[in-house]
Amino acid sequence: MVKIAVKQHRDPKFQEEEEFKSEVHAFSKLRHKNVVKLLGSCSEGSHRFLVYEYACNGSLNQHLSQNRSTPLTWMLRVKIALGASRGLNYLHHNNIIHRDVRSTNILLSHDHEPLLGDFGLARPPFESDQSSEHRVDGTFGYSAPEYVDSGKASTKTDVYSFGVVLLELITGRGTTDKTFEGTSLVEWVRNKNPFSFNCYNKTFNS
Repeated sequence: MVKIAVKQHRDPKFQEEEEFKSEVHAFSKLRHKNVVKLLGSCSEGSHRFLVYEYACNGSLNQHLSQNRSTPLTWMLRVKIALGASRGLNYLHHNNIIHRDVRSTNILLSHDHEPLLGDFGLARPPFESDQSSEHRVDGTFGYSAPEYVDSGKASTKTDVYSFGVVLLELITGRGTTDKTFEGTSLVEWVRNKNPFSFNCYNKTFNS
């Protein structure tokens, strides 16, 4: 019995049938151990569904939650960081910009192998460059300042978002932590005194 994950696609850019099929065809060719496999799709009327391989350990975001009784070890955090970076590098080498790199979109397999997923916003670089509309997708706290200002995504804006994920892995805090008092994780870390940096999980010392 094979488990799958089905996601309804809500991106208005996928309203055209031929465009949807073209994108699905491109993403279904991606094969990397750190990228979620797109297994199939279904298009009926205005409804678009994507079928992915199932990741039994949920998302990285769930494992970074302060409510977890068993936090990720440093070794697992390093493994996840390296694997996710390889997956992102693979996408970039295939001329694909993810545009929504975040801990929620990094899934974990049974042995905590990271799988970069959710390509709902992914686009080839040339398509992002040709858009004249100032439209910023992605998630608050992860978007690069230049992307917010211009609406133009690039591999560099993906790398910025991945850097935020690294900060989450290191600090154990999410991008919407209440202690930030209205600022972002990036600003919070930037303003933190390195000599009093005690934000790590207490179990990290073991």
